[in-house]
This record gives sequence, C-alpha cells and structure tokens, in this order.
Amino acid sequence: NCPNSDSEEIPWRGDKIVEFDQNGNIIWSWNVFDYIDTTEYHLADIASCESGTFDWTHMNEVYFDESTNSVYTSIRNLSRIIKIDYPSGDVIWQLGDTTLMESVYFDDNYNFSRQHNVKKLENGNIIFFNNGTYNTPIVSRCLELEINDDDLTSDLVWEYILPSDLFTGVRGECLRLENGNTLISTGQNGY
Repeated sequence: NCPNSDSEEIPWRGDKIVEFDQNGNIIWSWNVFDYIDTTEYHLADIASCESGTFDWTHMNEVYFDESTNSVYTSIRNLSRIIKIDYPSGDVIWQLGDTTLMESVYFDDNYNFSRQHNVKKLENGNIIFFNNGTYNTPIVSRCLELEINDDDLTSDLVWEYILPSDLFTGVRGECLRLENGNTLISTGQNGY
C-alpha cells in the first residue's frame, strides 16, 4: 500500500541500475530496494498513488567515475545523492535530506531538494543542479561540493543561485565547461 493510505495494494516504483555487455548480458546491477529502506519516502510523493503506482525514488542520473571505480546517482524523490562502490554495490555515502534517511552519513545540510545531474569534476568535487522545490525561498541553484570520503566531511566550494523567475521544479542541469565556466539549464521554463 501507499504510505499513510487505506487504498488497495499499489505497486511501488523504484529504480535499478543495470550494466550490459556488448552481447546484451547483464554484468552488474544495483537495485534501490536492496539498499534503501521503504520507510524512507517523501510525503509529497504519496499523491502519485492516485495514478496507480507510488513513484518512490525517481532516479534521474547515473554517473560512473573510473578514477575511484564508483557510481554516483541522484535519487530525485528522496532528495538524495548516493555514491556506490563498483562492483560490490555497497553504499559509500548518501548526501541529502536527512529527514528522509535512516542512516545519516554527513553532518552537513545543503538544503537541496529534487536535485538533478550529479557529476564528478576533474578536481574531484561533485556538481549538481538543486531544483529547490521544497526550500524556502523556492529557488534553484547549482552547487559544487568537495567531499572527503575518509572522514565523511563536505564543503560547499561554489554555488550559483538562479533568479527566482528561472526556478524549475523539474529537470535542470549544471555542466562545468573546459574553460571553467558553468552552463546551467532550467528545463521547466525553457531557458
């Protein structure tokens, strides 16, 4: 059933990362149902039950980092970024809305929600688009964080806060260009 609902049984939609070889054989996979407890969900997403399926995680990015043999993923509906060890599948850390997490990895709170497009930069930092849907004030931002995996600390290195008329509740991207500039797109407004 959907959380806090008396409705009939409704399937939960979670995400799975699947890697195939050139012949179409599965060589690696990672399933959110194996690593995230179903008690962790955002109350706002319960409305999705009305469509007949609970959109629990809504993964919107998978990024493989060859230098550390790890996978970064953005779980939009849990306002969470996860770093995964490859190939073991073990979670190295999770960063995001701690009210939606059973295990908290970082003391830092960057107040991001409904984020998109996590990437690792050449300097080792991560960059991502924070939609900011549940923040006050409601603004979208691009964030660059330096993360120390050894002691699970992080620092905000750079951010750009978009003007309020460029807020986007869905989609969005931050891309660091070779010349050091950052290209930011906001999907909902067409900019």
